[in-house]
Amino acid sequence: MLDRPWIFLAVIITAAAAAAFSITRLTGWPGAGPMIFIVAVMVISRYTGKYRYGVVSSFICSVLVLFFFGPSRHNIASYVSALALMLSATFITGAMTLNLRKQMKRALDGENHSAMINNINQRLLKASGLETIYASIARCFYEFSGRPVVLYTQNENSEISARLSIPDGLMYFSGELAAAKEVFETKKPVGAGTGDCSFSSFYYLPLVHDGCVYAAAAVLYGSGLPPGEIPFEVLALIAAQASMAIQRQALIDEQQVIILEREKERMRSSFLSAISHDLRSPLTGITSACSALKHSGDSIDNTSRLQLIDDIEEEAGWLLRMVENLLSVTRVDDGSAQLIKTLEPVEEIIVEAVSRIQKRFPGLAINVSLPDEIIMLPVDATLIVQVLINLIENAARHAAGNDRIDIMAREEGKCIAFIVRDYGQGINESARKELFSVTSRKSGSSAQGLGIGLSICRSVVIAHGGTIEGYNHEEGGAEFRFTLPLEQA
Repeated sequence: MLDRPWIFLAVIITAAAAAAFSITRLTGWPGAGPMIFIVAVMVISRYTGKYRYGVVSSFICSVLVLFFFGPSRHNIASYVSALALMLSATFITGAMTLNLRKQMKRALDGENHSAMINNINQRLLKASGLETIYASIARCFYEFSGRPVVLYTQNENSEISARLSIPDGLMYFSGELAAAKEVFETKKPVGAGTGDCSFSSFYYLPLVHDGCVYAAAAVLYGSGLPPGEIPFEVLALIAAQASMAIQRQALIDEQQVIILEREKERMRSSFLSAISHDLRSPLTGITSACSALKHSGDSIDNTSRLQLIDDIEEEAGWLLRMVENLLSVTRVDDGSAQLIKTLEPVEEIIVEAVSRIQKRFPGLAINVSLPDEIIMLPVDATLIVQVLINLIENAARHAAGNDRIDIMAREEGKCIAFIVRDYGQGINESARKELFSVTSRKSGSSAQGLGIGLSICRSVVIAHGGTIEGYNHEEGGAEFRFTLPLEQA
């Protein structure tokens, strides 16, 4: 629409009059003037977009035609005929213009709505997690309507509550909950602009797919708003896209649960397999030694008898340590149990682990490097000592004849790093990814503890909020490093 329609009207009529006088004088045809003025009226009606400008221009052009171009200048009938003709041109052109603009507006609205739905689709596709999707849905309704939005959801006990609102802290009456319940029950829009729950100032729209209501979006319009001012169709399109996004996320979550259950079952089977392997070897040794002592009688010498007893004691000790490991991992994995953290000196933790391991490996050379200052660490001391014992014992069993083991503790920022280093064959690079898994030991391996001990170390360290890793160091051999935070979370 023109900014200055009256000026436009004056310019067009002036130009039409000039053209009419010129053409009439050149051609001598008296009908040229009326035709040009009819075209002028049509142009004014088309580009001003208002009937009043066309009517005014019709009267002006009729007067000009009557007094300057009509065959009988003072004939009232001629004036009325010219006026009727131009008014007809005005209304016909105005109707055509109005219809054209409506079509253009519908086409533009359709294009904008398509772009908006595509944008909403893209945003919902990028959103991951149910909470993020809910927030994106509320944001889409808010941006489209320009009005406050509340999103209602239903829990497992069929209790309905307002999950979130935009803007935050939006105040609304508790009675609105009745309208939200009506949406979940009827699966139809209620509230402002509808015949249901007319007391509400919100327009409630169900997010439903395949007969299941996932949520209800409430847009604040006002109870007195005429129904025509609520864009029901577009809001319904947004709701349809939102429903599909919620269902898609629900399917993803369900699939993740299935995958997690399968992984748990696989880990459970691997865990039981590792335990069975670790328990079978010492039990077989104990059984064999007991059988030899029982059936040998006096035929076995005292030295061999003592050796068999030592073997039984060693294997029984191994079984005892295995039970300790199982108890440790049970404590960590039990959701009802909490870590019993106390402030412990780092030096005492390492000394306790070293003293216990030296009883099992008397010939093992352990070099300990400690911080110069006393550092207190919030830990479950029993579990951390067990971690160090597992790592040291693992190093001792894989040192390939080298009895040297280094143990270091140092402060690194807000953490304490514990390092256990051996000088054996090192870690096979192909096994590093599953190093802390109960399946890390190859089938048939006779090395006790490699399958379950490192897995327990990882569980304990993570439960303390730390990290653990294993790699080969430059001097040859393996190095295990774990960190624990100095401050309790």
